[in-house]
Amino acid sequence: MRVQFSADAGVYFDDALTRLRLLNRFAAVRFMAKVRRQMRRVGQYPHSGNAVPEYGHLPIREFIVDPYRFFYCIDERKRRVLIVAVWHGSQQALEPRLPVPGER
Repeated sequence: MRVQFSADAGVYFDDALTRLRLLNRFAAVRFMAKVRRQMRRVGQYPHSGNAVPEYGHLPIREFIVDPYRFFYCIDERKRRVLIVAVWHGSQQALEPRLPVPGER
């Protein structure tokens, strides 16, 4: 399956990566490599991510690349995994906004 970021999640992730690059560009490269590995894994095995206990009523899963949580939903029809939110582990994660049917 294709793995994509929603617009909101992509902006948050880009901001976090930019902040990390400013602090330590080598750490940013290592972090991005870990994120890419996890994205490949969920692309191959979309149900391998953890269920999200605080949002058990939503059809989302998560993977963690310390210290960030990546929330995603699986769209079997479009054969894609959509990352809908990215939160730093120290933040109280807000309920992820799921895509509206027909939304990119």
